[in-house]
Amino acid sequence: MKYILSLLLLFVTVTTFSQIPKPLKDTYVNDFAKVLSKSEIKKLNDTINQIEKKSGVQLALVIVNTIPKEYDIEEYSLLIARRWKVGNKEDGLVYVAAVKQRKQRLEVARNLEPIFTTETSQDVLTKTKAHFRAKDYGKGLFALVSDISFKLDSAGYGEPPAVQSLAAVDKQDNKAVSNTSDRVDITLFVLGFFVIVFVLVVLLIVRIFRSRPSSQTFANNGFGGYNNGYNGGFNNDYNGRRRSGLGSFFAGAATGYFANSLLNRNRSSHSVQNEPPREQAEPASNFGDWGSSRDSSSDGNSSSGSSSSSSSGGFSGGGASSDW
Repeated sequence: MKYILSLLLLFVTVTTFSQIPKPLKDTYVNDFAKVLSKSEIKKLNDTINQIEKKSGVQLALVIVNTIPKEYDIEEYSLLIARRWKVGNKEDGLVYVAAVKQRKQRLEVARNLEPIFTTETSQDVLTKTKAHFRAKDYGKGLFALVSDISFKLDSAGYGEPPAVQSLAAVDKQDNKAVSNTSDRVDITLFVLGFFVIVFVLVVLLIVRIFRSRPSSQTFANNGFGGYNNGYNGGFNNDYNGRRRSGLGSFFAGAATGYFANSLLNRNRSSHSVQNEPPREQAEPASNFGDWGSSRDSSSDGNSSSGSSSSSSSGGFSGGGASSDW
């Protein structure tokens, strides 16, 4: 007889929990009723992910057509919350809506009960009603999620980030590099301009001095003076050209150096400014990774009276229900 009773109890337990759906992978939004579009699911997932990153609170949305006849919505949502283990620190939220029965409930874990009292939870649920009556389930759920986020922020739940976001740091670094590069570019340009002008002036003076004819040589030496003048002029002109060419080479090299330096710095600054910002890896695969910090060996199939965080996730019946 005892063996038969044990088998009967096991059968009832298995049958009971077969009515509880398993969570969908990589999503906070479990739309078993198929009333949401892909874009609506994405928007909800992104918003809930921001809530979790900011406050640490996990929120599961469960949309079904009807609640199994074995349960009322309070029992059903509590079983889902405990079996899925939503929340890492007994601070999970589970919202369940039965579309055809027009019933909804917000299940609240123990550590969030001071924020989401029965009255506060009822207020959250009212945000969906007008939209749900118009069968605009996406807007209704987004209004509910937004209000949950607002209430968590107002209560100051969760620690704010201690450091700036990586994108903000990148923006500041790029601005500092850009300002420094601008100052260096102006300095190099002014310095290069004055160096080139100085070299050109010196070369001009030397050329004028070297090419000036010697009248005293013609007067004292006659034809020989002519030859000396001619040879000297030719040689001076040749040497002057050679020196001038050498000076032009150095002037051109200086000009090229400064121009190339400016170009390289501009390219470097441009590449830094246009470098795509480093992004923090978005844990898309962790959407709906319920209870990741608790004992994964527990299947969550505990009785409704259990208060163990490893088996119930801190859910003990807090929250509120309503129709729409």
